[in-house]
Amino acid sequence: MTHRALTLNPAAAALVAALALLLAAPLAAQQTPDPMFQGFEPIGAFSVSIDGQVVKGAEVYQSDRARAILVIGPGLETPLLVNLRSRQAESVGFMSLAKRQDGSIDVLADAPIRPLAMLEVSGAKVSFPYQGKTVELSPRASLTGPQSADTLTDYDPAYARGAASYQPNPTVVAELEQMAKPVHIQVFFNSKCHVCKEMVPRIIKLDRTVDDSKVSFDYYGVPDTYTDPEMESKDVHGVPTGIVYVGGKEVGRIVGGEWRMPELAIKNVLNQSS
Repeated sequence: MTHRALTLNPAAAALVAALALLLAAPLAAQQTPDPMFQGFEPIGAFSVSIDGQVVKGAEVYQSDRARAILVIGPGLETPLLVNLRSRQAESVGFMSLAKRQDGSIDVLADAPIRPLAMLEVSGAKVSFPYQGKTVELSPRASLTGPQSADTLTDYDPAYARGAASYQPNPTVVAELEQMAKPVHIQVFFNSKCHVCKEMVPRIIKLDRTVDDSKVSFDYYGVPDTYTDPEMESKDVHGVPTGIVYVGGKEVGRIVGGEWRMPELAIKNVLNQSS
């Protein structure tokens, strides 16, 4: 199957790299969410700084529906919205937010939203003035080299969210656990690759479900340049790519969208190699 490495669009990264912050305190509000500004989900691929100082412990919430980023964190008196439609920063009150049980946040209907400043975009960074200071959002460095499932889910909540929502087929999992020889899969990924963000969480869920004495995984993060000695030595040309080994010998590869059902993809490779 032909596939190619996906690169992060700098303009999109700059816009998505829009506001960071701390989790909003859970609110018991029962009000109706704004039909536009709802479903902000936590993402972790970006860092926030104020006057050049990184805001530690911050989280970013993104809503595709709203095309906006919600930021709540130390050094910010109110939650901030980075409105990607109007390309401006806006403030919204804490009491205008409602946190769902799944960790996402809604902006309530009729919430007072006050324009603050226009966004300044420079490469893959977004900045704007705020109370005499400069708030800047920039992409975090991608995970590179050997990683674990835990480092991936800690790095970006989107990986944890995707892993939690996927349910491997128990029949296929049982079949994998009955293999005569242990199976090992080396998964190559890039932290900012959109296909990886969709597929790798499914692999993580399978990793945490299957008996690791029968099927085990390790993860290797490749840099944004997609040039890496380990990739070259294994002849890997795109991500996500999984190399399947049985008894230390490569028996096949799984690439791109083939990971949609990882347990079935692995079973198919093993069947074809037998």
